[in-house]
Amino acid sequence: MTMVSAITETEVVIRYQTSWSVDGDTFLETLTHANVQKVTVAGVNATAERYAQFRSSVKEQIGVRDVYAINSVTRTSYQLTNKLNGNSSICTRA
Repeated sequence: MTMVSAITETEVVIRYQTSWSVDGDTFLETLTHANVQKVTVAGVNATAERYAQFRSSVKEQIGVRDVYAINSVTRTSYQLTNKLNGNSSICTRA
């Protein structure tokens, strides 16, 4: 994920693991593990303090469940809309 603010660009690389289940037309995703692998600010490796802040923020999300409406499914992709915030995602299958 890359976050851009008015001040500088921050890149955060995180490896997520989740558990998934489907209930009718609802897709449930629960974050089970996350590991911050890289944090750079304006192209420079972040300080230990900044890195620790991102790790702490990610750990707080463990066990949080996102609930999605399944909008469409094809052989190569599916579209989900987060029922909590309305954000939509199109996911492609490998």
